Amino acid sequence: MIRILEYNSKSNKPQFKANASLQDIPFNNNKIWIDIETISLDEINFLAEHFALHPLALEDTKNLNQRPKIEDYGDYIFIVLHTIHFIKPNSIKIREIHFFFNENFLISIHQHPELAIENLLEKNSMTEFCILKTGIDSLLHLVCDQIVDSSFPVLDGISKEIAKLESSLWKEQEKNLIESTILIKRSLLKMKRTLSPQRDVFQNLARFDSKFVSEKIRLYFRDVFDHLTRIHESIELERDLLGNLLDAYFSLVSQKTNETVKKLTLVSFIFLPLTFLTGFFGMNFTMIPFNEPWLLFSTICLVGLLPVSFLLYFWKRRWL
Repeated sequence: MIRILEYNSKSNKPQFKANASLQDIPFNNNKIWIDIETISLDEINFLAEHFALHPLALEDTKNLNQRPKIEDYGDYIFIVLHTIHFIKPNSIKIREIHFFFNENFLISIHQHPELAIENLLEKNSMTEFCILKTGIDSLLHLVCDQIVDSSFPVLDGISKEIAKLESSLWKEQEKNLIESTILIKRSLLKMKRTLSPQRDVFQNLARFDSKFVSEKIRLYFRDVFDHLTRIHESIELERDLLGNLLDAYFSLVSQKTNETVKKLTLVSFIFLPLTFLTGFFGMNFTMIPFNEPWLLFSTICLVGLLPVSFLLYFWKRRWL
């Protein structure tokens, strides 16, 4: 699917085509945004021919396994960014968006619908002000800002899941706590691995002296870099919380194990003298010891009183 947004500075009128084709792409001095979803080989060849895109950049576009980066090809800049999507509480999905831009055009290429782009196009259709009017670099900033801010809901979802795990820990419902914690830590590590090089991209855009990015817009990219820094710090905080959660879990398990061993030890201590007495009188004798009736009665009473005495003693010492 190809969508084209064109702005004519002379007539001050934008033109938007939601279901365009390659033949609808204008080649004039107007500012233009070309958004391509699920690009084909023919479309790649068309872009390479009419926009003079470098084969290395096109090769990166074909292979969706690139890390976030920014490359200057002289007549345009090539950028690879990643978006993070919340699939379920302990799983996220990473997707790529590729950008080609200079002062006249912005080409965005992705394989799946992207909320950041959909929001901008919807916002542009609901107002008379065209987002291309302020320039291609301003449009790029708006897209990048939407991409970065889309990570905050993902972190909010992970934070809620961590809070649920903490609640289940104290409610003794922690059957899958270790598995869920490890999966969430893996998701956070994936986010960190994705966003760390992305910080370098926006840091370069904020400091990079390029004719395609004005001094005014570079300040806005600095704000995007600040948002990414906050996200990175939040990821580290959530990882620390998960580490503390695991420590608390293992402490509780150790405490429960100690309580169980303590109770078993008390039970063994109670039955130890009884075992001795029954074992002693269970042996074969030519003459049974304590043949006197009162001695035998005293022994039976001792067998009954020992467990009760031990239980009272343990209760008084608060061992039970």
